[in-house]
Formats: sequence, structure tokens, C-alpha cells
Amino acid sequence: MQTNKVPESVKVGKQNISIPQGEKFAPPTLVKAVMQVESAGKPKAVSPKGAAGLMQLMPGTAKDLGVTDRFDPQQNVEGGSKYLQQQLAKFGDSKLALAAYNWGPDNVSKAIKRLEAQDIAPTWDNIKKSAPTETKQYVDTVTYLQKYDDFDLAKIAAKVGSARLDSVLKKYKTGKKFTVGNVLDDLGLTTSDVKVKRSNVLSAASNLIEA
Repeated sequence: MQTNKVPESVKVGKQNISIPQGEKFAPPTLVKAVMQVESAGKPKAVSPKGAAGLMQLMPGTAKDLGVTDRFDPQQNVEGGSKYLQQQLAKFGDSKLALAAYNWGPDNVSKAIKRLEAQDIAPTWDNIKKSAPTETKQYVDTVTYLQKYDDFDLAKIAAKVGSARLDSVLKKYKTGKKFTVGNVLDDLGLTTSDVKVKRSNVLSAASNLIEA
């Protein structure tokens, strides 16, 4: 598999994986967010349904994309990026593309047709009403991961909404003592609710507050 150019990379274990760029590939920031949510950066990850590698490619999808080894980090990322770009081109919307990546493009297409038959706009806000809970959470988490560049903050945002998290974090820019406990208390959450590491939240949120 060949790429047009390589603008950046991400470290996976001791290996640097190039994030491809070009018309055939999805934006690198989106690819990195999907990779983190799909496999937590683990190149040997395998799902119960048989998806494998950093971007969790199914065998048939990998074959169509020219990926001969799903556990090869570079091949997997290039194939996953290309597949994600195909969904972006097909649906013309990042959230619909993410839904297709998680739920399957056929399911998203069927949901669009059902809405169009009812003269309802086939937007993600309308489609998500009938989408699986897993897919709704997936789209939110990837979207927020792009914004916050931190997995734990993305999970919190997916739980309470980006606007609510932002409004709480703004309080700490005006001098309120910042602790993870205070932030979660303000949101009515505990670390058990969102399964986050307090140290990670502290570091990422502090960076946002100081920005």
C-alpha cells in the first residue's frame, strides 16, 4: 500500500506509525481518534466479532483494502484510514461516517432511506434516535477525542455533553480550586461512572484551563 505523503506519526509501543495523508485517506486527527477508541492503541487487539488491529478491521474489509496482515500496525492504519475516508466520501458528514465505521455503512444507508421516506432530514441527530447505544457513544467519544485530545475527557464529554463539560471547566479559569473531584462533583459523576483515571483527567483538564 502506498501513501501520498506522511505529515505525522504516532508511537505504538516502540514503533512509530505513519499517519497517511491524501485524497484517499481520512484526516490524521480523525484517524488517531478512531484508533484510540477502537483499540486503545493496541496493535494486537481483537474484538469478540473478529475485528483486529489498531483500527479494528474485519477480515473481509481488510482484504478489500489490500491489507494482508491486520496485525501489522502500518498496514492496519493505512487500511483503516482509507476505509474511513470511503465513508466520509459516501455520507458527506463526519458523524455519519463514524457511525458507518462502527455500525456498518449498510445500516446507516438503511436508516437514511427510512428517514427520507418520511420526509425527515437524514442528519446524525435524527439517525441516532434509532442507532444502537454503542454507536451513539462511539460517535460522541471519537468526536470529543478530536476536540479534547484526551481519551478520559472525551469519555466524560460523551457522558454529559461537550457544552456542559466546557462550562464546568471555565469555572476553574476564574480561580476556583481545581481538583478532579471538584470537576466530577460539578458534573454529578464519579470515576466509576465514566471509568477514567484521575491523574489523566487532572493533566488534560489542567492543560485546557491554562490554555
